[in-house]
Amino acid sequence: MAGPGPRHRRRGDPPGAGCVRGHDARSAMVQVWRRHLGPERAARGWPWKAIKDSGARLAFGTDWPVVPLDPMASIAEARRDLSLEDAVDAWTAGGTFAEHAESRKGELREGLAADIAIVDFESAQVKATVVGGRLVYEG
Repeated sequence: MAGPGPRHRRRGDPPGAGCVRGHDARSAMVQVWRRHLGPERAARGWPWKAIKDSGARLAFGTDWPVVPLDPMASIAEARRDLSLEDAVDAWTAGGTFAEHAESRKGELREGLAADIAIVDFESAQVKATVVGGRLVYEG
């Protein structure tokens, strides 16, 4: 199968980086495919840092069942370009932003849903999960 043609090989600013600033635009980006593209192509594929630096909001998720339903794998991939804090924010508050649900969840603030995952990122293990303010898992 032939690769994409010249029209798909545009250079310059990351797609959507500047044009979404100041608008309520949402964009989905796939992160775990990087390993399938190789380093040169992948370096141009998902310019998360450039997009974040432009002022746009990142929101991560998965294309499960096409890719693993594992936020730790996605966060690990994103860490190539982003800080741990920025990668976790894209998975948590960024997902809430993409869902237009900021008035209901996405922050630890009175009046919002108290859905929390406590994670040890060194071991990539979930230590506890709280849903609606109630402990539902402790590991």
